[in-house]
Amino acid sequence: MAGKKILNIEIGEKLVKVCETLPKNQISQVLNSFMFQTPENTVNDGMITDCEVLAQKLQEELRIHSITNKNVVFSLVSGKVATRDVIIPPVKDSRIKSLVEINATEYFPVEMSQYTITYTLLERISKGADAGCRLLVMAVPNNILNGYFKLAEYAKLQVKSIDYSGNAEYRALKEMGHKEVTMFVNVDCSYCGVAVIRDGSLLMQRNFAVGGDQLIVTHMNSMKKADDEYLQALDELMVIGDKKPEISLSTEEIHESLSRLVGNVVRIVDYFNSSNWETPIEKIVLVGACGNLIGLKELIAESFDIPVENAEGITGFNIQQEAKEPITCYVSCIGSGIQPVDLIPEKYNKSKKKDKATDIDEVKRGTIICVVFVVASIAMVGYSAFGYLNAKNKKQELEKKIEELAYVEKVYITYSDYQTHVDGLNELKSIASSPNSELVSFIEELEKEMPSEITVLSAACTVIGVNMNVEVNTKEAAAKVISQLRSFKSLKDVKVSGISEMDNDLGINRVSFSVSCEYGENPYVAAEPKQ
Repeated sequence: MAGKKILNIEIGEKLVKVCETLPKNQISQVLNSFMFQTPENTVNDGMITDCEVLAQKLQEELRIHSITNKNVVFSLVSGKVATRDVIIPPVKDSRIKSLVEINATEYFPVEMSQYTITYTLLERISKGADAGCRLLVMAVPNNILNGYFKLAEYAKLQVKSIDYSGNAEYRALKEMGHKEVTMFVNVDCSYCGVAVIRDGSLLMQRNFAVGGDQLIVTHMNSMKKADDEYLQALDELMVIGDKKPEISLSTEEIHESLSRLVGNVVRIVDYFNSSNWETPIEKIVLVGACGNLIGLKELIAESFDIPVENAEGITGFNIQQEAKEPITCYVSCIGSGIQPVDLIPEKYNKSKKKDKATDIDEVKRGTIICVVFVVASIAMVGYSAFGYLNAKNKKQELEKKIEELAYVEKVYITYSDYQTHVDGLNELKSIASSPNSELVSFIEELEKEMPSEITVLSAACTVIGVNMNVEVNTKEAAAKVISQLRSFKSLKDVKVSGISEMDNDLGINRVSFSVSCEYGENPYVAAEPKQ
């Protein structure tokens, strides 16, 4: 998309973000950027429910900011978008789409006619057991996409592309140049997008429907603000540099309003680290419209022993004019213009229709060529008959040689049986010498000593110990579990991190934490006296 100005628009339940960008090969220019409050009852989880009202508000804001560009790329934000991280065999780019379409029903057990399927190529893996093309495959309901084209029609805009917000976030953040494993958290009002990236490679991506809205609403209620002052309330809660906003909320009220958001971040970090204990997350970077909310960075930092920081910019983008909000508020908006996925349904895509017409012409030309080849084939039949007789004689000679060498097959079968027994003995030897024998002692103590109310959410066993995510009813129960673990004779060291307390979906208070246990003789437990 380099060389032409693009209007990037992200439509959320609370905010609509608009950027006008000029993509270039090295540094893209952000010519204009602004956001406005989404009209009430016009958007619900990515579904545009009142296109006419939203289009009127969008046209009004474009006029206020002197934007006449009609070429738009939408960034779609919705929890109804299904995604799968898959690996297909190593093929050319031109063949990836057909493979995705063939396997779509395996990726998503839905009625395919009601969805648009697309993908983005994350990386090519050239070595190892997983060699092939790593893709992020997406399935988006057509009724959501139809709303964007209806909105564009009302607003007199031309849809050039519709990108998935998760892909837009990754494309905007992958060039940030972090060599360490970094978790980017795009904090919006009603959702958060999480991308774990190392050296430009996407390791994991998650979304959850919690953002900064609860703190904003709490502040609005304390100040008795009207519903249409939502954006003003957000501005009053933003930390600009070292200057913190002066608000009437107490520290406890701020922490309570952010607890669900922080709790979800803690869970994702614990999940990633337990599955990737050799390469855990080393840094957390906050971006998005609510990334600079008061108290958010400090509250997340309290849960981890790693740096937590706010991004100061986005690599590859320059702002041409002074904007009210930092460029990091528009990550998934400006990212939609870098390498958008193909989320335009066939009935709206003129290029696809042209391709179909071209295919018909190609069939006609192919038919003429086939006729010519048939005529030529008849002329070659006589020559082929002579070649057939010659080949038949050679075949008989080869069959005779095969009979003479039949004993070789018996030798090969004998060798294969011997090799199978050798492989089995080697495997048995490796199992017998496994250093994980200490795991048995640990499990026996765990079954004997742990209270019945403990819930082990996940556990990752290594040659040196066990990493577990644990959940109990109360903090007292958590203290009891930790104390019991530190009394195990089979563990020489126990480390605890990420303790958080919050209500689950049923309203029941739960306390969760992560614990890392290392095998070995407990130096604090006296050895039993010999009989």
